[in-house]
Amino acid sequence: MDYDNMGTKNKAVTAYLPEEIEARLTAFCLENGLSRQGKKSGKEKPALGTGIIEVLRIFFSADLNGNTPTPVLDKDELQAIVSETLPSNVPTQEWVQTEIQQAIAQLKSELDSPAQTTEIPPNPEKKSPLILKQADLARRLRSNPSTLSRHNQKGGQHFAQWSKAKDPESVAWQYRGVEDNSKMYETIEL
Repeated sequence: MDYDNMGTKNKAVTAYLPEEIEARLTAFCLENGLSRQGKKSGKEKPALGTGIIEVLRIFFSADLNGNTPTPVLDKDELQAIVSETLPSNVPTQEWVQTEIQQAIAQLKSELDSPAQTTEIPPNPEKKSPLILKQADLARRLRSNPSTLSRHNQKGGQHFAQWSKAKDPESVAWQYRGVEDNSKMYETIEL
């Protein structure tokens, strides 16, 4: 945008102000003597554009002519506001440092003392055996029921070794007997 046509090098900005902000800006302008003559009515009106520049200048705390920052609030005012808004139970820096030092001392004493170990005895409970029908075990071993019967006839130790080699989880099996007209097999520990 060519600012020379407007008679200024300043950036033009269009803003749509909510009513409450316009009311506050109007009051600010009138309180600070920022006014102009209305073109049609000739009445004195607030110079909102100039007011916005002044509000921004105060907000950004800078003397725009000298580009020197000036604080909006001094340190004491700022501390008073902070102390009023913070809850009373916020710990002080001294308290935090004391807590940290105590925790470090506790950790150091724990590291300096001999380690105490507690042995956990092995769990004496055995898992209950998994029990399958002959047809189900044949599927698990990717075999057939007659092959299971043939290997079982060669003896319990042979069947356990053979089934362990065939089982997808390397589980050994043994013949349990007939229950409800089905040959049953169960897992065993080798």
